Amino acid sequence: MKYLRFFRFIVLPFFIWQTMLATEVTPRNVEELTGLAKRLFYGRCISVSEIFLPDAISYTEYTFEVISTLKGNMGKTVTFRQYGLLHPVKLPDNTIFLGNVTGMPVYKEGQEYLLFLLADSRLGLTSPAGLFQGSFKILKNYHSEKFAVNSVNNSGLLRGVPPAKKALLKKTSRTSMANGALELHDFMQLIRTYIDK
Repeated sequence: MKYLRFFRFIVLPFFIWQTMLATEVTPRNVEELTGLAKRLFYGRCISVSEIFLPDAISYTEYTFEVISTLKGNMGKTVTFRQYGLLHPVKLPDNTIFLGNVTGMPVYKEGQEYLLFLLADSRLGLTSPAGLFQGSFKILKNYHSEKFAVNSVNNSGLLRGVPPAKKALLKKTSRTSMANGALELHDFMQLIRTYIDK
């Protein structure tokens, strides 16, 4: 029984996560992220729930208020589940289940994001396309202008993007923002050119 518990809590999640990493950490540009995404939206996180299932895959469920839909069918809110938990769980036998997953994006209530979500898996789980590459936190500068940046400072995001499309980022080029962040409105305009083509 002890070995079965070890397999369920340690080995099985490890293999699932390794499979996800092997297929999703390829560097992606904005065109590739847009093509991979089944749901692409700008929204505000309004609910976070960790679901620990001792005999199944544990996950964190997020609900977002949708501010703007770019791709996919969504209502005023969207709920999705990501593999893993945010905090450790202490089991009755004093075993600690470490449910957090390195590299998996985390969303905070009240914060705005631009998300490129993959289709749900057979287990009903999803993640952003390119994992952390497809999850953009929305920041504001001193003029209350909004900018989008992922956890790799948008590195490689514009690789291979034609100059004519880069020209849509006109406001970004005029406004100083640290860490390679892109002005949100301009960035969404660029994204739409890959959806409407």
